[in-house]
Amino acid sequence: AGFDLRVESKILEEMALLFSRGRLVFNRSLNADLNMRVFEALSCGSLLLTDRLPAEAGLEELFADRKHLVLYGEDDLEELARYYVENEAEREQIAAEGRRLALERHTYGHRADQVLVRVRYSACCATDFDLIDGTMPDQARYPIILGHEWSGEVVEAPPGYAHLAGKAVVADNLVTCGICPACVGGRPNLCRKMEELGFSLNGAHAEYLVTLARSVRVLPSGLSLKAAALAEPVGVALYGARRARIGPGDRVVVLGAGPIGLFTMQVCRAAGAAEVWQADLRAERLDLARRLGATGILDLSKMSLAEALGSANAEADVVMECSGNPKALSQAIKVVRPGGRVGVIGYYGDELAEIRPSDIMMRDLEVLGAVCPTGTWDAALHLIADGRVNTEAVITHTFPLERFAEAYEVARHGTGGAIKVMLEI
Repeated sequence: AGFDLRVESKILEEMALLFSRGRLVFNRSLNADLNMRVFEALSCGSLLLTDRLPAEAGLEELFADRKHLVLYGEDDLEELARYYVENEAEREQIAAEGRRLALERHTYGHRADQVLVRVRYSACCATDFDLIDGTMPDQARYPIILGHEWSGEVVEAPPGYAHLAGKAVVADNLVTCGICPACVGGRPNLCRKMEELGFSLNGAHAEYLVTLARSVRVLPSGLSLKAAALAEPVGVALYGARRARIGPGDRVVVLGAGPIGLFTMQVCRAAGAAEVWQADLRAERLDLARRLGATGILDLSKMSLAEALGSANAEADVVMECSGNPKALSQAIKVVRPGGRVGVIGYYGDELAEIRPSDIMMRDLEVLGAVCPTGTWDAALHLIADGRVNTEAVITHTFPLERFAEAYEVARHGTGGAIKVMLEI
């Protein structure tokens, strides 16, 4: 999108929202102050070129292979200035402006019940693709800084939480009202006023974030920041296993060997399941599942789920659907034993599944959804700390924050056998 407009501030804000989803914005008319305001508003998924950054300096060649370029602060502005600005003093001025904006963006609304966290690791999640593509309008508020699987260190804490200063932490991403029936009933993930870091509040793909002090969890002794950064998806897996009432003696099939599927398999083993079968189409992921403790694997590249279970002489008391493929949900309902349970953790967007309702009714099945880590953060951290859930084995690629676009292309397409891609900040 290109425009050459002189606009009022109120129109500027509307324009910023309009161009905030992965656009490449050329702005040659606004003055420096307004340019910086547009940059701040557009800092998720967009590239802003101001009067200082002439497009004739090889723009198309430089960014031809980048569908999305996300800018966050000092490093991004310095990189752009290095390519497009010849004057050294002007380059430093742009970099200084980036540092100022980064600080402002992450300290706004810093209240007495909030802490400032220096982010160290933040993972790429498949739901971030939906946020980038604009297919989660009900959950997202643009412009937004992504990142909801993270770890870091508290650098500023209010007097009531001074003991948190300097601690290595993660935190519950949910900000809820605390007084509605869902919150009072122990299901804050269903709060109608819920906000979430990385979705409707600025997340962790940045140097700093602000979050509620009461939501912070200090890492157990010996637990690395990198391993702890995946406490959020482990918490999701644990919540799903609790919803499906996984316990001693259960025979479980986990559909999908992505991060959530691999964590769900390990959580089910930790819960005492007698058998946990991991099903997927990709041999390398099934090999990893076996190494992480799956009692059996089901290679669905060669046969259907029903055929694979028959060949293995296996039966499922519980099927955990973690792939996010609607066809997998249909198959889960068909293969689980009569009276069995189907846990639904995968995210399907607006896709529809072909389900025969009588299969649920006549076979007396339970279908149980699970969203967000709910009451599982502390347990998730301890499962990782004591080795019952291995998160670092699932991290296949690590990139610095300034290579965000490359990291997300690798994660989206599974390049080089990517499973979980991590940003180190």
